[in-house]
Amino acid sequence: MASSRLFNSIGRIGIGLAIAGGIANSMLFNVDGGHRAVIFDRFQGVKPDVIGEGTHFMIPWLHRPIIFDIRTRPRSVPSITGTKDLQTINITLRILYRPRAEFLPKIFSNLGLDYEERVLPSITNEVLKSVVAQFDAIELITQRTLISQRVSELLTERAAQFGLLLDDISITHLSFGPEFTSAVELKQVAQQDAEKQRFLVEKAEQSRQANVIAAEGDARAADLIGKALGEAGDGLIELRRIEAAEDIAGQLARSRNIVYLPHGPQMLLNISAADVINPKKTIKITSMDALFRRIITAQSFVRGWGNPLHLQELCANRREKVAVRSECLKLVPPESIQEDTIEITKQETKGDRQYINAKFRSPLAIHHPHLIPPEVATAHFQLVLPRDHRLGIDSIPIGICYPGTGDQGYSRRQLLTANPLIKQYRIGSIILENPYYGLRKPQQQNRSSLFYVTDLLVMGGALMLETIALLHWCQKMKLTPAVLHGFSLGGHMASLAFTNWPGPLSLLSCASWSTSSTAWCDGVLSRTIPWALLKQQFYENKAYQTFYEYLREGNKSTNPSNLVVVDPVKDMMRLIMDEFTSLEKYSRPVESNIPNAMFIVCTNDGYILRNGTPDMNDVWPGCLVRFIPYGHISAFLLNQSVFQHAVAEMLQRQQPNIKLKKNPVVSPVTMSTSTNTNT
Repeated sequence: MASSRLFNSIGRIGIGLAIAGGIANSMLFNVDGGHRAVIFDRFQGVKPDVIGEGTHFMIPWLHRPIIFDIRTRPRSVPSITGTKDLQTINITLRILYRPRAEFLPKIFSNLGLDYEERVLPSITNEVLKSVVAQFDAIELITQRTLISQRVSELLTERAAQFGLLLDDISITHLSFGPEFTSAVELKQVAQQDAEKQRFLVEKAEQSRQANVIAAEGDARAADLIGKALGEAGDGLIELRRIEAAEDIAGQLARSRNIVYLPHGPQMLLNISAADVINPKKTIKITSMDALFRRIITAQSFVRGWGNPLHLQELCANRREKVAVRSECLKLVPPESIQEDTIEITKQETKGDRQYINAKFRSPLAIHHPHLIPPEVATAHFQLVLPRDHRLGIDSIPIGICYPGTGDQGYSRRQLLTANPLIKQYRIGSIILENPYYGLRKPQQQNRSSLFYVTDLLVMGGALMLETIALLHWCQKMKLTPAVLHGFSLGGHMASLAFTNWPGPLSLLSCASWSTSSTAWCDGVLSRTIPWALLKQQFYENKAYQTFYEYLREGNKSTNPSNLVVVDPVKDMMRLIMDEFTSLEKYSRPVESNIPNAMFIVCTNDGYILRNGTPDMNDVWPGCLVRFIPYGHISAFLLNQSVFQHAVAEMLQRQQPNIKLKKNPVVSPVTMSTSTNTNT
């Protein structure tokens, strides 16, 4: 009986405590980080005070908290408007906005929780229409910076009237109506026809004058030769015979089909090979490089330069955004990478490894959707990890592996790089699919034969922005520390991506250098380019010539030799490649990362020529340069273990206390000095 009364008492006490706890809980509310609250009072309405982060007291039923997110958020606003010359354009503005905390009561009273839906579309369309109407259609491209600045000033002022702060405003999409595009093309064709006819007339006149001068020269030469023969007999003829013999011997000595050139009277020729080939000026191309050079069949840029308007836009975007670290990071802010940004499409386990295939929307496709084909717009990668690794829970060092030229899919890099790195060092890998390759190859494209020059430029910009997105994701998934690495084209893309990351990062760039312009204009890749097609398009479309002059004008101060040009088409290709691939044209990596950057250079590389290019020790003072006595192909085939060791070494340089399965021996900081020669 006594125990029954005891349990009844305990039950009543428990019920009382539960009721008291429920009442206490209903009187408290939480405001999370990055949020603010305003209080709605049933008698007084919205109170003027703004409640900060933390746990706060309220009176149930009488008070109701309304929570606002005051963090920066992105929004894209499309608009169709007209220009000063009555052309219709489609323009999209990307805005990073947030409410001002002190104005939250007013915002809730006047606009409600969906304030951005009520305000941003209307004021954005109003400002865009007023600014765009002041410019002609062509000025929207040539004066894009000025237009963006005016839109930013006016829109910031209008948004402030509603209590909104705009952190960044960017024009991400700009396209013209089909009628205007067609009219521009017809105008360019007409101008080119007139220019072509004038060129033909001038060419005929110059040819006529050349024939007259040549005829006068021949007559004068015949007169002088007659006098010389009369005075010296057959001595002049013998001299000419010796000169001709030397010229023939020189050609034979340089021919790849001549195995042995004897001396002696049998040949009636006697010329030393040392007089023909100066070893200080000739690259020592290995036999393996020479063999692969002969069998290259893939063509590049089979449809020419690409849209001249896209060339202009890509160049402006590179200079203003991608090549400036602070601006580039705004294109891919950390908050843009959420849990659902990366979509895992396949996951499997083989042996002691797990393979995770994933994809995400390329940031370049978000900001410039008209520049990038649909197949290229989705970035694909494969994550290779140890079988027992728990993604997002355990930490592990990671390497982002970039593809070389023609490196389709994941299998080659999986076999040669990712699997050995896990087995020897327990380093994970992200094998990034190249734009225009493998899963990202456009329809009709034959393997890695790019259609246009602009495709290569889009490839570089896409990889740089995708790398930032992946590094943000790696930090969330505890895939740190990280190293970017690749061979040849992959090494150069890794170097470009390395420039824009603000945090700790390592780089291993194999068989690449400070620019790829010599590879495309003078090296092996030059013979894959349809120069005749590029020349035809250059002279038939004045827009290319205008863009060429724009590039030349921007390079006169740094390269006066460009003032005199023998081949404008090849010079334009060189300027484009230097503009988009020269590391001098991009932000220098943060100082703490430069000692963690290594370039492995092949001394006998017949593909990546270094003559006349900036030295990496001048471009990034303090980076490491290591030379290996191989050619381009032989280095790839015979030095994979060297590259794997170097990946681990660069991670260890970045984080000396890193835990690897097998710690590499870090080489001394004083590496082989770069001499910027090919010998």
